[in-house]
Amino acid sequence: MDYYPLIINGMAHRHFSTIINAIESKLFSIQSNIDDYSRYFNNWTFRDGHSSDKVFRRKTLLNLRNTFWLIVSRIVRSLPVALDEFFSRMDLPVPTKSAFSMKRKLIRSEFFELMNHTVVREFYKSPGVLKWHGFVLIACDGTRLALPDVDELGSCFGWYHTYQGKNLYPCAKACVFHDTLNNITVCASVEKKDVDDRITFESYFRQASELTGSRTIMLLDRGYFSYLIMYVLIKENQKFVMKARNAPWRTAFINSGLRQSTVRIRPSKTTSIYKNQDWLAEPEKELVVRLVRFDHPDGSTDVLITNLTATEGVSYHDVISLYRLRWGVETAYGIYKNDEALELFSSFRPDGVLQDFHAAVIMFNLASILSADAIHDSGRKIKPDMNVVIGLIHNLCPVLAMGPDRAEYRKRIRSIVEEAGHCYIYINPGRSFPRTRRKRKTSGKFYRHTNFSRAV
Repeated sequence: MDYYPLIINGMAHRHFSTIINAIESKLFSIQSNIDDYSRYFNNWTFRDGHSSDKVFRRKTLLNLRNTFWLIVSRIVRSLPVALDEFFSRMDLPVPTKSAFSMKRKLIRSEFFELMNHTVVREFYKSPGVLKWHGFVLIACDGTRLALPDVDELGSCFGWYHTYQGKNLYPCAKACVFHDTLNNITVCASVEKKDVDDRITFESYFRQASELTGSRTIMLLDRGYFSYLIMYVLIKENQKFVMKARNAPWRTAFINSGLRQSTVRIRPSKTTSIYKNQDWLAEPEKELVVRLVRFDHPDGSTDVLITNLTATEGVSYHDVISLYRLRWGVETAYGIYKNDEALELFSSFRPDGVLQDFHAAVIMFNLASILSADAIHDSGRKIKPDMNVVIGLIHNLCPVLAMGPDRAEYRKRIRSIVEEAGHCYIYINPGRSFPRTRRKRKTSGKFYRHTNFSRAV
């Protein structure tokens, strides 16, 4: 089949149509040259013990495109219901759940990572990407993920347990690098429950910066405070704004009454930075950073650390404003867990959980791009209703699986774009809500909702 690019006129920057084109082009390229992408797939093992890598080459209901969009659509209801809903909209016979389960085992979770990287790279090539003085602002944050109560997942990722050591349910730790100005998740990962957030950051921040193709500023909370991270970022000329933890130099700076100051920090030899060979080779064992005082309305004070200098045109107020922009990653987690039902996984295998996670990232980015296109430059104090927009993308996935050579494909996307323009809520300045911690139900093997939310 030939590849037909989709063209939609009348959109602010046509980001969404560009992204859909990029996904379709990538799927077509992989399907046509699957040998070049063999590392993203497993071999099919037959009952006689022989294996084959040609399963996605033949004509089948569960081809690569259909399987990809089905998983991206978020399977939060029971699998037979999800299959019936998806394929009925395509006017195709409904495959069995066992056929789907076997087919998805052939796809590795890295395939969904690859597809999200395709989305991200294409987005940052588009005009109209929001930046702060030429920098893309990336906030990194982690969260705990509750997994289905299956021993295999507990053995792979770890267990959430009581203080007495009693295992309650399998648990993993997610880490997200989020562009807070454009509301795009640049990259994300799922690690074992006890992996330190700082180790995950060191492993992925270069990838996040590279995917944007631009200069970036990393916005980090106190959980990422580390002399080693500061040293690596300074050495690689990666700009950052980080909240400081308690330390003698922090206390001395607060007591000084200064709003900002450039200081030389000499880390103790007991800190992890002395395990770094580059640091050991440094003639001067000190970090030169800028400290900025951050006073809160309740009278408390925090200290921000940055390598952005006043000579670069970054003022005291700019540093504080930059750190406040980090909040976008917190609201993104709210969308992931509430609107996308991230913790309702459709698989009990470790790699299946990773598939669902990266598929949720793709869904989030598509919904964010669609909503930004629909209400861009409206001039009103509004923001997209991501719950509804995610629901629109969910309903669009079966149409996208049909392929761009279908007339309904183009017609439905135009309809979705117009509908998304009406899905917004008004912004109330100064509005806040107390954080509530809910006790998770620990009984039952999995958690299904017949009507989880308006979105899915």
